[in-house]
Amino acid sequence: GNTLFKEGNLEAALAKYDRAFKLVQYEQGEGEEGERVKEMKASCHLNKAACFDKMKRLDDSLTEANKALDLQPNSLKGLFRRGKTLGLLGKLEEGRADLERVLTLDPANKAAKQQLHAINSLQKAQDDKDRKVFSKMFAPRPTKKVEPKQEAKKEEDKAKQEGEEEVVTLGDDTKMN
Repeated sequence: GNTLFKEGNLEAALAKYDRAFKLVQYEQGEGEEGERVKEMKASCHLNKAACFDKMKRLDDSLTEANKALDLQPNSLKGLFRRGKTLGLLGKLEEGRADLERVLTLDPANKAAKQQLHAINSLQKAQDDKDRKVFSKMFAPRPTKKVEPKQEAKKEEDKAKQEGEEEVVTLGDDTKMN
């Protein structure tokens, strides 16, 4: 599977990883042997997650990363793959948490640092966009400043119009009789 993955033949690699998982799927083992079985199963899930990630099938990648982490909760690769995928799915806080956990376990992990930087950049861009939208939403509306003389003239004109309407109405009523 790994050779096919490196060659970019993702469908064939995925089939190999799936077949490998099916070979160990029902194995359990006790003690050290049980840990090796979990490690093999987790490795299959992580390899499938990498294939799905390259194929842009992010939901499938997330599912496989979660399965690997169910078996090995502190798997650096599992946390990294899930963190990256969550970030790509727009779940920035969750992705950041996984990547920060990777860096807690392995402070020198360059890939996790790069991915965390990418997520932080996405978050900043989203925050800036939100800030811009909300500032327009809640900004005070500009008011027109009306001079007192203009206001008095408007009131006078309005009163004249209302008076004319009354006269027209009265005139119309008298014609009907």
